[in-house]
Amino acid sequence: LILGSVKNLKYLNLGGIQFSGTIPPQLGNLSKLQYLDLSGMAGTESTDMSWLMEHLTSLVFLDLSINNIIGPLPTSIGQYLISSAVLDLQGNNFTGPISKSIGNFTSLRTLDLSANHLNGHVPYEIGMLTNLTELYLNINYLGGVIKEGHFAGIRSLEHIYLSANSLKIELSSEWQPPFRLHSACFAFCQMGPLFPAWLQWHVDIQYLDISSTDITDRLPHWFANAC
Repeated sequence: LILGSVKNLKYLNLGGIQFSGTIPPQLGNLSKLQYLDLSGMAGTESTDMSWLMEHLTSLVFLDLSINNIIGPLPTSIGQYLISSAVLDLQGNNFTGPISKSIGNFTSLRTLDLSANHLNGHVPYEIGMLTNLTELYLNINYLGGVIKEGHFAGIRSLEHIYLSANSLKIELSSEWQPPFRLHSACFAFCQMGPLFPAWLQWHVDIQYLDISSTDITDRLPHWFANAC
């Protein structure tokens, strides 16, 4: 691949190009690359993406969405891409748990792992992503409980999508979130039986989906003001 010899390349968009086989390993030679879009390359597959992440340490934007990438999320995912602002891996066939090393992404603003086959618990280390504004974990096989600790260091979160998982959202009625959501989707998670009182603090929210969440409570009086 001739692109592997363009050492000073900083921006590369190959989205929608139908390569066959694996994503070319020569891309790992582009050590100065900051923006890489490989989305929609439906013919590609790989069981290990760590080789790419290990060499492209200058990336601030990585989009591998809507591909046919298989296998577990690399455990080194947070070790190498520490300067990344956007990581989009939606619409692949990643399996296994989300590694605790995800907490190393201190610069990350957008994390999209939706529409994969991820399982296990959501690690508390996700609360170390202090710059996170968008979190998409919907349409996976994640389980366990989401608690206040998952948001311990997050101050700028605006969009969160956890729907279509086997998650229990267990946040105290006394909890005042340190962020203000603009959109949220918890459909098919377990939130009930009481109406989640912490939602009253999100006065800027424009989109809210809490359908099929086992809530059997009355609609609280503050709801009209909060939403």
